Amino acid sequence: MRPHLVILREDHLGDMILTTPLARALASAGWQVTVVGKATWAEVWENNPHASYVAIETIAPCFPKDSWRLSCWLRQLAPTHVLIPYHHSTLLWASFFSGLSSRYCQMGRILGRLTLHYSLRSGLLHTPRHMGDVCQDFAEAVGVPRQSPQPELFLKDEEKKKAAQRLAEVLPGTEPLVIVNPFHGGNTCHLSTRDYVEIVRLLQNSQRCRIVITGVAREKDIWLKEAAALSPQNVWVSCGKLTLRELFAVVSQVQWLVCGGTGPLHIASALNIPTVGILCANPHIDAVVWGNLTPGAIHLSPPREQCARLHASGVRNCGFCQGPFPKEIVQTLLKQLDNQATSAR
Repeated sequence: MRPHLVILREDHLGDMILTTPLARALASAGWQVTVVGKATWAEVWENNPHASYVAIETIAPCFPKDSWRLSCWLRQLAPTHVLIPYHHSTLLWASFFSGLSSRYCQMGRILGRLTLHYSLRSGLLHTPRHMGDVCQDFAEAVGVPRQSPQPELFLKDEEKKKAAQRLAEVLPGTEPLVIVNPFHGGNTCHLSTRDYVEIVRLLQNSQRCRIVITGVAREKDIWLKEAAALSPQNVWVSCGKLTLRELFAVVSQVQWLVCGGTGPLHIASALNIPTVGILCANPHIDAVVWGNLTPGAIHLSPPREQCARLHASGVRNCGFCQGPFPKEIVQTLLKQLDNQATSAR
């Protein structure tokens, strides 16, 4: 019988994207892979030949309240294996009550063991490595060779063509396209919105690129309020104007992306777009574990001794990110744009 893995995860966009290398490795070895997660992230798996996606809301409409429905669904589907890649108490219990025999978890903490899951040790505390590789620990456990940890997204040519046309309409010109994503949904510390406004101002002053601001609809007003003094020239505020697939397609058309350790960084990694990534100096949430794997990608961090998060709990902004850091980011990006222009001649 063909082995069948169900992956259960209910977390962030970046985590979902970083699950794609595992699906690719297993599919290459003849496995069937089904991913279950938020309906919001279904578009990550659109056109992916390595896995099918099921929105958890279609199984348990009031999840997590009716998580017993997920247990029943798993029991009826009867996959050969279940994997929960990150601690989530409701998913661990739903897997437990499914009655399936081969259940795995990663970073499941004590509850992972109490619910009788086979716990895969990541070893991140002693040997940091990229999360795209960590996700493939399950493949190694079942005898499937690891593959590259680089994630992947599958876009149709028509999607890319529409994105290129839209960008040409809202940002006419021949200068390179750069995305600046000022917002953050992860758990790493990051720049303030004011710092990102300064980055855009400096890029505008350089007159060497066209700029796309990305974010969700509720973040548009935050940006417009903070950036009220900015000129709208060569800037498109796309917050709330793009579906997830449209965002993927727009990212595929730009030369560089500036952001923190958040979903758009992993989108860029999956589409081989380099980033100037602003990542925490903290071990386990730094570039080694979460960075963009695209050749040429750059990761900037404040010195560890100046990182406020290392010295106080609950801090989400690095103290060093104030002051000269936006200027350093822009200088780094402009240097890369110059290098690309020189190589293209």
